[in-house]
Amino acid sequence: MDNKESKRQARKKASKRKGDGDPVINSKKGKILKSKDNDSLYTCTFLVDVRIAEIEKLGERYSHAIKLLKMETHGCDSLMHFDYGPTVTHVYNPVDYAFKPHVEFYRKYCQETARVLLIGENPGPFGGAQTGIPFGDPKFVKEWLQIEEEVSAPDKQHPKRPISGFSSTRSEGSGTRLWTFLKSNFKTPESFFSECFIYNYCPMIFMNESGGNVTPSTLPAAVRKPLMAVCDKELAEVISSFPNCTLVVGIGRFTESRLKIICEKMERPPDIAYLNHPSPRNPEASKNWDLNAYNSFVDYNLIVKTQ
Repeated sequence: MDNKESKRQARKKASKRKGDGDPVINSKKGKILKSKDNDSLYTCTFLVDVRIAEIEKLGERYSHAIKLLKMETHGCDSLMHFDYGPTVTHVYNPVDYAFKPHVEFYRKYCQETARVLLIGENPGPFGGAQTGIPFGDPKFVKEWLQIEEEVSAPDKQHPKRPISGFSSTRSEGSGTRLWTFLKSNFKTPESFFSECFIYNYCPMIFMNESGGNVTPSTLPAAVRKPLMAVCDKELAEVISSFPNCTLVVGIGRFTESRLKIICEKMERPPDIAYLNHPSPRNPEASKNWDLNAYNSFVDYNLIVKTQ
């Protein structure tokens, strides 16, 4: 059986699988299907299996990183089957095409002992989209985090939003501002990540026909709700996987609002704090963002305030 016929048979089988599990949206037909075991459609299962096998090569020493990467991989697989409607023309999954730097970020900096989690909304087109790392401005990822790995490209790229990986000369305003602040106050990545980890609520990037960024909070309600169901569930599991986590920080109001909903359902919820989003497009971020962030990190007991 050739590859095309194999995929055709897989789609045919997947379309028949209905049950009482969580909804999966068939991007071909735009219908919500019920998947008996909540697996992804068969056409993507091989890729997921390959990724899981590669993740497990990290070894027992990185068991916590492996656990989180597996959660994220399965979450991405579910989200790739959603029909995002006519507004969204392109969907990027950097967990897949920027897999190598993404895994290296977890290998180097994901510590199970972290007590503070900083949560972003989703990757930006010039940061996480290029490097696979939250707020991952290529310059800071290379020079401060000391990560530079091969990045491929999405199957369907928007002509105005090409993926250049670490050769990208564009900077991401949010990432530049955040990592500049962290470098200034923690000096080394190891110092910061010994107590913190950064994670995105949604790992995907959505674009409209003109190449504009469509954030999860601005998606149509019909798809935003099932997307939030997937992302809420995954983030709850991520938070619970850090036994020492006592504080989660929503970077921006949207993630803060989701954290309130997620943590309300947890048996032992961490405290929730808000950090103004560092995006240059955020008018509030231009008003002493660094000073406000500094004071917040003092409140988090991550920085000792100097006179």
